[in-house]
Amino acid sequence: MRSKESWQTIGPYKTIFTDLRARSKRRILEGKTGFGKSTLAFQMAHDWCLNKIPSPLSKFEVLLLLQLQPEDMFSPIMKGLKRSVLPKDCPLRWNDIESVLQKYSALMVLDGYNIDEDRQSEKSCDVMNIMNRKMLKNVDVIMACTVVPKECLKNTKRLRMTGFDDKARDEYVRKAITSDYSDVMSIIEQQFSENPVLKSFSQAPFFFAIIAHMCEETKTFEIFKTTKDFFKLFSDCFYRHTRKHSHNEDMQMYCQSDDDDSKLEKIAFKGLCENDECIVWDREELENEIGQECYNRFVRTGILAEETFVEKRTYKTEVQFAHKLLCDWHAANYISKFSLELESEKVKSVVSVMDMSVLHHLCTSVWELQRDIATFIDYAKDRTDYIEFATRFIFQNNIHVDNIWDCAVELCSQQVLFTNKQSEMFQRSMIHLLDAASDHKVKLFTIL
Repeated sequence: MRSKESWQTIGPYKTIFTDLRARSKRRILEGKTGFGKSTLAFQMAHDWCLNKIPSPLSKFEVLLLLQLQPEDMFSPIMKGLKRSVLPKDCPLRWNDIESVLQKYSALMVLDGYNIDEDRQSEKSCDVMNIMNRKMLKNVDVIMACTVVPKECLKNTKRLRMTGFDDKARDEYVRKAITSDYSDVMSIIEQQFSENPVLKSFSQAPFFFAIIAHMCEETKTFEIFKTTKDFFKLFSDCFYRHTRKHSHNEDMQMYCQSDDDDSKLEKIAFKGLCENDECIVWDREELENEIGQECYNRFVRTGILAEETFVEKRTYKTEVQFAHKLLCDWHAANYISKFSLELESEKVKSVVSVMDMSVLHHLCTSVWELQRDIATFIDYAKDRTDYIEFATRFIFQNNIHVDNIWDCAVELCSQQVLFTNKQSEMFQRSMIHLLDAASDHKVKLFTIL
């Protein structure tokens, strides 16, 4: 939990409602992509439905979970409710729902707020009005987000999900894999010691869950040291699992195709270029663009996920990647293939919202193709994690070109917070930066 001075540990999720330090009508639940924000939102709804006493959620008479889509960020909240919560032909209006929420003890969980800092103050919206207590003043609200909106920090408590540590990973395996717990944990620990990239990704619960079940099934991984190898492994597992459970269906249907991958890569790039990060597509439009067979393959393997809802009394199906990291990965592959042909502003807009590990892969691909890597690093300047990314990339890849040192010099001119709570990769990269600065007699600004 964020206090005025620093972050403080508050424990398991239920302490959000019991710890006095987290008491507030408005809470922001922040965390990196894949760290379990949506899973926690569903866990809250699940526990509330079970109504177990003495759960802290039992005090709420009403719980409303709304998964926000990009179009909901600047739209009336009722539009999102009609799409994902209310039944078909529901006669309720917003005034009716507001009256119920105000009358009873209610908790609203808004999951999926994701607007970059440049657009947060673009225009007012119901989501921000709710968080600023201009709407639903007496309702408890928790908003899960990747980027924290500055305009609603004043009246909120901030809580940050830190991902799976060793204890959390152990607890997950105990609950999910009961038969071979000891064997699976020993395999996972061995894999982590041999695969540093695997360990870094396992901090995200989404990926650790897959890793754990893969260890249970295959007992081993090939050793890999790059993000590219990691995603290739996951892609292979998606297809292998689908073929295993496809029975008498055409096996060729569930084999990877470079042509199909290229189609999806282009779609991902175009989506991330949009101002609203338009990474949710209408099913029919996407089918027409990439072809029905290609579309069915990605849905069947689980790379794409469908969601059907009611809009204007008709059923509508929208599609998105199973995880934002998969979208970033496909977009990165597209950029690495066509970087010389793409508009720089579009590439920069995608780089600004891309997961750092995927961006690391993208820059490595560009570097291997002997293109202007300093320009790509410059694209990331507006990112809040720019220093961590740039130092990690430059020194892990041991890059030596005329204009790359300019980036390092610029990093030395900024104030850098260097603590033992930051990632091991960042600490190592910072040590490399300090060594290089010393060798080149570069004056440092401030290191805290």
